Amino acid sequence: MIRKVFLSSAMGVLALGIACSKSTQAPTSPSSGNSGTSTAADGFLLKAGVPGTVEPTNGAQVQSDPVVLVASTTKGTYTDLALAYHFQVRSGSTVVSEGTVGPVSGSTVQFTPSGLSFNSTYTWRVQATFQGQQAPWSPDSTFKTIGKFNNGLEFFDPLLDGTTVGIQRGGKIIPGQGWQSDALNSGVDYPIQTCSNCKLEFDVRGFGKSEGAPFGLDVKWITMGDGAAFPSFGGFRDHPWKMTIEQRADDDTGIKMIWRNGSSGEGDPGDHTYKGATGIDWNSSRAQPYHFIIDWSPGGFVISIDGHVVNQDGFSRAYAPGNHTISLGCWPRAETMIGAIWSNVRLTRR
Repeated sequence: MIRKVFLSSAMGVLALGIACSKSTQAPTSPSSGNSGTSTAADGFLLKAGVPGTVEPTNGAQVQSDPVVLVASTTKGTYTDLALAYHFQVRSGSTVVSEGTVGPVSGSTVQFTPSGLSFNSTYTWRVQATFQGQQAPWSPDSTFKTIGKFNNGLEFFDPLLDGTTVGIQRGGKIIPGQGWQSDALNSGVDYPIQTCSNCKLEFDVRGFGKSEGAPFGLDVKWITMGDGAAFPSFGGFRDHPWKMTIEQRADDDTGIKMIWRNGSSGEGDPGDHTYKGATGIDWNSSRAQPYHFIIDWSPGGFVISIDGHVVNQDGFSRAYAPGNHTISLGCWPRAETMIGAIWSNVRLTRR
């Protein structure tokens, strides 16, 4: 009888030891009976705390571009883990950007989302991760991206709300559409600090073929150069730093451009001149605007329209005018395309 009682007690101790051993194992993959931060039942296997959304929050409109999301870090529930952090940004229910940062050892972690629109509201959250396992998400936070701005280095000018961050020289801003030229000498100027490594983008619509033919001119979409020379026709024409892109009056699908990098006359440095067809059928009734991108670096430039490269060339001297000014149209030479509507003008510096 004594032997049976001893055996039963021993078995009870052994069972208790096994149960205790199981309750302290697998800190990153707890059972549903575990009382830690997450459980298998909630779909999250990683046992870790919830990170916090530090900024931006509460629908605040950020004043920088790109947006930088800042979150506080956390720790493993049962043991120290080298945690990484997965960020997710949504517009409504659609995920527009996400990515993982780390492992991170500091008290905060940062993530820069991509693909965000200006002046738009987004929701974001973050979760700790470890070797492919995820902890629960943080509560959602919201923010609004920057609207129009011009800080002298970069700018974004939607031209859709009746105002501009540039210097308007005639024409009119049509709310919801953009700035419309009404004369050959109208324009919008954007003075910037000299940039030899930038990307300029803009949308333009409301024009058809050979817009300059009635004036015997190749009318222009964009001008860039030394703003100190702009008030003088001859000063702008002969200045060693300038760039223009224009629609040819003698070719239904053609463009002409001159990019002068510090010296007049053909060559390099000098006039990088292009005159040819684009294959684009300019259509004044097209609802979608034409999207121009002018991308330059110390080594050269690439010009594209609607994603199609129309011209590119190399520089032996970086394009770096003093009093650097970008202008819609070409008021210095009275060769602005009349009736066209520009919008979403953006300069990004690298």
